[in-house]
Amino acid sequence: MDDDIADKYEAIAFDRPGYGYSNCIDSGKLTTKQQAKIINEAINKLGIEKPIIIGHSYGGAVMLQYLLDYPDQVRGGISLAGVSYVDEPPTESFYALPRFPVIGPLLTHTLVLPLGNIMAPTIYEQAFSPIEPPERYVEVISSLYMRPEQFKATSYELSHMYDSVNLISDNYKQITTPVTIIFGDSDQMLDYEEDGERLHRELPNSKYMLIENGGHKIHHSHSNIILDELDELVERSK
Repeated sequence: MDDDIADKYEAIAFDRPGYGYSNCIDSGKLTTKQQAKIINEAINKLGIEKPIIIGHSYGGAVMLQYLLDYPDQVRGGISLAGVSYVDEPPTESFYALPRFPVIGPLLTHTLVLPLGNIMAPTIYEQAFSPIEPPERYVEVISSLYMRPEQFKATSYELSHMYDSVNLISDNYKQITTPVTIIFGDSDQMLDYEEDGERLHRELPNSKYMLIENGGHKIHHSHSNIILDELDELVERSK
């Protein structure tokens, strides 16, 4: 979808700390507040004015944090199957490994990659359902996602998720920036009623769309709809 957006708009894709090819900074920088601050600093350094911020999954929570902290510096936001509420701490199990003293780093650098490669197909099937995950996507993303540094970033990010999201969720009514919320009705990772419809009721200037037969990766399966909604938000936010 990034390429489709870039055909019409200036598009910049930021990796959250530790993801993609970015470095994993210390765990205290993996809260939504610190991530929004990092993105804001990068946007200012690049000289970008009034961007539309798009966040997918946990990136949706970072996007909402950004709208709360920098309301005068952003034109609009799109939450793509985005996290907006966390009513109880997430079950981490496997992802808690890096935080165990001594044995955690050892296991992260030895067992995570082979175990992750076994688990990855099931995880991506769940994320893309009801469509099949692209074979190339699974191959490339798995090779990045299970690297020790990225796995460590996920671990610490999950440890901050409950507190981070709960610190901002009571303040959503303060967000007057135009926001478009998009979910798939077959999302197996998040509850579209809880994270989508509930958020829509809280935001005073939001639009909500539920895509039929859409999963968690709606930007892959329904990119044409996402682009149409981006065009609409651009007009709405003028």
